[in-house]
Amino acid sequence: MGLNDTLEHIKKVFNSKFAEDLIEIANIDEINQNGFYLIVDSVNAKYSNKDIANISIIYAYNTYDTHIHTREVLKTLTRLRELVFRLGVPSVDNFFKQAKTTSFKDGLALLGIFMEITIDILEENNE
Repeated sequence: MGLNDTLEHIKKVFNSKFAEDLIEIANIDEINQNGFYLIVDSVNAKYSNKDIANISIIYAYNTYDTHIHTREVLKTLTRLRELVFRLGVPSVDNFFKQAKTTSFKDGLALLGIFMEITIDILEENNE
């Protein structure tokens, strides 16, 4: 699968599990409100026709809601981790790299799920 198809697959699986849409952004600095964000962090060469795409799903939530959010954030983390598992189900790949709180910004806490996905540049859909 190429990069565009991979991103579409991630969004499709995500939308089947979450009521919110993934918002595609270029980098973490664009996050300015609650929500789920999809970021392609980098693409690195693996073989001549295969690359490794480092892709993140970032969950941004208000830090002033910590009394209700601690448990909800853990539930969301579990759901995101399951989603990443399901992304790899057609193959036997493990896409999950790590999950962590990435930063605090303008009253928002950012929880990141980081993935490494092998993409085939010859299968890229450039339409």
